[in-house]
Amino acid sequence: MTMKTKRSICIAIMTLFFCMAWGYAALAAEPADLPVGWSYYSNPEAGFAFGYPSGWTLETSQTPEPMAGWRVRGSGLDIYTYFLGGFEQYEEMGTRSVSLADGTLVNMGVYREAAMLPGDVIEDPNRRLILVDLPDIGPSGLLVYSYDTTTDPGAPDTIERLLATFTILKSSGGASEIPSNWKAYSGSLSFSYPPDWEVTEDFVYETAGGATADVPSITLAKIGDDDSNNWIRINPRQFQTEYGTCLDAGAHTVCTYSADPGVVDLMGRIVSTFSGPN
Repeated sequence: MTMKTKRSICIAIMTLFFCMAWGYAALAAEPADLPVGWSYYSNPEAGFAFGYPSGWTLETSQTPEPMAGWRVRGSGLDIYTYFLGGFEQYEEMGTRSVSLADGTLVNMGVYREAAMLPGDVIEDPNRRLILVDLPDIGPSGLLVYSYDTTTDPGAPDTIERLLATFTILKSSGGASEIPSNWKAYSGSLSFSYPPDWEVTEDFVYETAGGATADVPSITLAKIGDDDSNNWIRINPRQFQTEYGTCLDAGAHTVCTYSADPGVVDLMGRIVSTFSGPN
């Protein structure tokens, strides 16, 4: 997709095409040059990672076949690997060439709503969109950032800094990269976990009426770690997602309340070893 003055730009009306399975993606180890106060998002399955201001909240969803793709959105940001939607008319106000983390140059354009007919009234004249084509993350990868010039005048600079951290990820190889000394858990679900962690809970939930869950509930914790939140729980009961991080893994949900990026990253690595009913 090329950016042209007064062209139709697909803006996100994707609900009909999405099979919403919301969850937070795993955080990877932060790069050394990440801006101070920023967090890091990494999604090896989607094929990209990037830094973002820590005050932002991001959510991840995946489209079903045949239009399989990923979407990451929140706090004004929308990133798609397969872009669909309705149409709205915007006009280009200017572009700049910016670099991704590997030095790849992309065009970052700023757009505003255009009057389609004489006499049309622009409802929000301070609203702007930043659009960046990202073809390397999918068949029609696109970054969109919506902002108000009165409350977020530095948005273009923020997105340029974000793009400077944007990395195209290669296939991680999944479980093949798991260290050989990891322990193995076997049951209806099988997975691997680090040797300095242990299974502290392992049960199948049963209601007062005698109905049992279809999946086990398993808790992992680092041996000797006294932080009550630094556990990883598979199929937790009554987990408050607004206070933690969860990953969907087929029939299983894996969550933690930990604020330690290392624990959240480890959760993703453990999930990559899952085998069994899904």
